[in-house]
Amino acid sequence: MKVKATITRGAPSAVIDAFGGEVFAEDVLKHVIGDVLGAVDPSQRPAEYFVQEPDLSVCVHSGCLGVVVQLSGVSRGDRSPDSFLGALQLLEEIAIETIKRNRGEARLQLFCVIALDGDVPAGSGVGGYSSLLETKACWIGGEPEEDLEGEDD
Repeated sequence: MKVKATITRGAPSAVIDAFGGEVFAEDVLKHVIGDVLGAVDPSQRPAEYFVQEPDLSVCVHSGCLGVVVQLSGVSRGDRSPDSFLGALQLLEEIAIETIKRNRGEARLQLFCVIALDGDVPAGSGVGGYSSLLETKACWIGGEPEEDLEGEDD
């Protein structure tokens, strides 16, 4: 399983460093991949479970910054569908805390995704089945200067 953040170029360097740092990596490996998804000693199995250095995305609207955190290469195995929804919720919580600790005055949008090797129930309120489980995008910090297309209030 691989965890990778893609962060808008222009985001605070502390945010970029944090998503490529040991604290974020240890939290995700131990709590999301280990505790929730049941992998044994994921931090001791670096070819199977790892956090990749963040990628940078192009900033197309000045001051409009975002972070996408994706957990991919996830096999369903004998895991319950609820474990994937729990992993997604915890991944989002860890990402929110990582942004809050490092954003300074910046305002960033966060979106988290888990890519599975097959379909599972997509969760309450969503309906159907999907191999991609997604959070609702949310904004963290700052005051909105203007309504941005696609922003949820």
